[in-house]
Amino acid sequence: MNLQKLSYEDAEVFLKEKSDSELIAVLDGTSRKLGDTAWSLLLRRKRQALVMNALRDDQIRTRDGKIRSLNMLKILGRSEPESFEVFKLLATDRSADVSHSALFGLCLWGKQEALPFLRSIRTERTRDDVDLAIRSIEAGNYNIFSSGFRDASGVWNRPSEQDAAVESQR
Repeated sequence: MNLQKLSYEDAEVFLKEKSDSELIAVLDGTSRKLGDTAWSLLLRRKRQALVMNALRDDQIRTRDGKIRSLNMLKILGRSEPESFEVFKLLATDRSADVSHSALFGLCLWGKQEALPFLRSIRTERTRDDVDLAIRSIEAGNYNIFSSGFRDASGVWNRPSEQDAAVESQR
């Protein structure tokens, strides 16, 4: 079977019966079509915790695999409070694209507690993105970091259950 000639539909049929761990490996692979399809299957299976653990355990190592994973967390929004720490972890990634994507995730969270961390990771290489993230979080406006982003489904505008619990204790 020539995997390069597969359509996305064929790729899904090919991957549908794969285990979650096999899909993580494919998500981290070099094939855009297979990686994107594995991402879609993991998202539909609601395996975001598995993806976050794979990121933490350095099982997802490629630029594309990390960006796919971060995009999953961005799509899920505040429903995944653990993603905040994953965004912090990848904010210092050696890939500028991964770091940028993770910094945007921190902007989406908008937590003031991220500011000392951001100031601590500011380097010559990351200065522009980190400064932009700091301004975005201080202003409470993630569009400062990414002016084209629209939260059409509202996953970043609704407070999480954890945020609501903290508010109710005040």
